[in-house]
Amino acid sequence: MTIIHYVIDHSPKAHFDAIIRDGIKTFNRQVIQEEATHWSIYAKDEQQIIIGGALIWEHSDALYIDVLWVHEVYRLQKIGQALSTKIEAEAKRKNLLKIYVDTYAFQAQRFYEKCGFYCIGRINDYLLGFDRIFMRKDLRSDSMAIRPDETTLRPLNTYLDLCTQVYDLSKPTPPVDAYAFYRDYAIQANDAILEPMCGSGRFLLPLLKEGFDIQGFDASQHMLNALFAKAALKKLQPHIWRGFIEDWQTSSQFKLIFISAGSFCLLTDANSIQLALKHCYDHLAEQGILLIEALTPVGDSSSLGVWQGECYSRADGKNIMLSKLSFLNDSILTTVCKYELIDNNCIVQTEIEQIHVRLYDQAEMMDLLHKAGFAQVRAIKAFVKQSAPEPRDESIVYECRK
Repeated sequence: MTIIHYVIDHSPKAHFDAIIRDGIKTFNRQVIQEEATHWSIYAKDEQQIIIGGALIWEHSDALYIDVLWVHEVYRLQKIGQALSTKIEAEAKRKNLLKIYVDTYAFQAQRFYEKCGFYCIGRINDYLLGFDRIFMRKDLRSDSMAIRPDETTLRPLNTYLDLCTQVYDLSKPTPPVDAYAFYRDYAIQANDAILEPMCGSGRFLLPLLKEGFDIQGFDASQHMLNALFAKAALKKLQPHIWRGFIEDWQTSSQFKLIFISAGSFCLLTDANSIQLALKHCYDHLAEQGILLIEALTPVGDSSSLGVWQGECYSRADGKNIMLSKLSFLNDSILTTVCKYELIDNNCIVQTEIEQIHVRLYDQAEMMDLLHKAGFAQVRAIKAFVKQSAPEPRDESIVYECRK
């Protein structure tokens, strides 16, 4: 039997290390049939002195940014952004699909997010209490629709394919007054903005097109697919991910967080509501504002218990028939929706969903927000910033500050 000796060497020889590295490279080549190539990009001043740059490893479908650095004298001059842009341009020239990078919590996560990267993994307390964060940027809009880190999320049985299509057909643009309302807060924030439960981007995409620093997430993959499709048509690259508001985690903070169109009311159990509000509080920057539009019990009750029907025409000439029945139990409004895609007088696709919505009176919502930790909460008449709600309002916007 061969006797194995184990030697710890604190001054390792380069040729010994090369044996180890070449061994794993040989093994990798047998599996992936390729070996990464290395190249670099440098930023030089007028005297041709290197003041920044990046070290890159290239695979057949992706780049990995090993190091990206800018001399401290030249920081805040958008040199890092220019390096990132040039790396991306080179990747696209070579028809690569994605770029990877990792960073520490004290380094450059926010910088990479602004460059369009999103978090795909995190090792907590990796180094002296700091997290190590792994990030990715997709270079093709069709590859952005489903992200590897999101496939393990629990499924969502609402806001499926036909429901999403009806949503966009019936609400192609945001209401003028609502958009102006949230836009005014975005201007006031003048910093990072988050829209949880952003749906198909009815508010997010126009704000992004105007140049606001906004990102968002939603639990419905169908809604996000629609969002990315619209973004591609507008030549926009949104920073979006799939996630549930009661589960989301990020080290970023935002000057403005807003949940529009009554989406918050889709949370109906107490635990999810409390967790969602806690996450909003934790991720709100100091002096930041949280806006939540909540639906009230006021509304037309004549439609309760009565089947109603609507028809929506698609651009390809097919129609989607929506049949729905709503009923109210305490503060939960349940709507049973049946979507049928009609082609040449035949039903070719059917979806049935139950959508539950919690209705809030003003006192109840104010109490929840205060219990979540918000020190200042103001109820606003929907989309009229300086006015208080009226008794017959069907929705109320709550402005919350720490």
